[in-house]
Formats: sequence, structure tokens, C-alpha cells
Amino acid sequence: NNYNPASTDIIVLGSHGASQLNQRGIPYIRFFQVPESDEYINVTPIIEAIKPYNKIVVYYEEYLSLGQQEVRSIDLVTRMQDMSKDTADDAAAITDLETIFEPSLDEIADQMEETMMSLALSQTILQSGLAQAASRFNAMTVAEDRAGELLGEYKLEYHRSKRSESDRRLREVLVGIKKKRRSS
Repeated sequence: NNYNPASTDIIVLGSHGASQLNQRGIPYIRFFQVPESDEYINVTPIIEAIKPYNKIVVYYEEYLSLGQQEVRSIDLVTRMQDMSKDTADDAAAITDLETIFEPSLDEIADQMEETMMSLALSQTILQSGLAQAASRFNAMTVAEDRAGELLGEYKLEYHRSKRSESDRRLREVLVGIKKKRRSS
């Protein structure tokens, strides 16, 4: 709903999102494959791709429960600013007036910001993976239930047709016996 092609660049994480955007005719500028394993996800290339932007909004699916997942979004820049505000007014904060920083304070702040963005992005990727697994589980449960229903229907139809065939043969035998009795 918030997409404006004139002012928005889209960077896609995962092949499913890329195919959905292609189906809707929405172009994206970069695509990153998300690994199947969630042991370690290197988000450095993604962070490098989004660094130049002033506003970075991440849309992802969040796991709420096994039966419920919800699409959410976070503004990474605002989230990083909010995280830094929590500690900015601390009286015991170390300042550059009384401490020598190596490398410079700006470089340290940039590195910290990149690390916080990496953590936030990794968390959303893992959260999305969990929601995707729950969604797949639900789809498989529905498919299994439907397969069970179909199997029951087919068994019932099979037994009905088997019974119908048996009844037809029994009628033929009875008709044959009646004909023999009449002719004798």
C-alpha cells in the first residue's frame, strides 16, 4: 500500500518475495537469496546495499502463533535512533572530551550503527522464516486433512461399487435359477 514507484527502491530478500513482485509487475533493484539454514545469515551485503538510503522500511511476516502470522514493518533508521536515544542522556556516558577513541568516535558510531542494523535485520529474517515455517505447517495440516477426507470418500465409493457389482451378480444368479425352475 505504501509503494510509490517514483520515490521507492525495492530490495528483495528471498525468491518467494521476488516471484510475488514479478507476478504483480513491481520492479526491484536488487535481489538477495536467503539461505535455507538459519544458523548464520550474513546480512553484510544487504546492509551495504541499504546504507545510502535515508529511510529504510523492512516488511516481513511475523510469527504470532502457529495459526497466525502477520505482515509487519519496521523503519530501520528510526529504530536505530530510538535505540541510541535510550543511552544518550546517561550521566556516566564516556565522551570524547575525556577519552581518546581509536579509531575515531564517528567511525565507532558508524560501526555500532551497522551492527545494530545487522542485528535488527537478522532478527526480522529469522522471524519471517519462523512465520514461513508455521504457514507451511498449517498448509500441510490442511492438505493432510483434505487428503484424509478424499481417501474416505474414495473408499466409500469403492465399497459401494463393489457392493453394487456383487448385488448385480447375485440378481443374475437368482434370475438364472428362476428361469431354470420355470423350464423344468
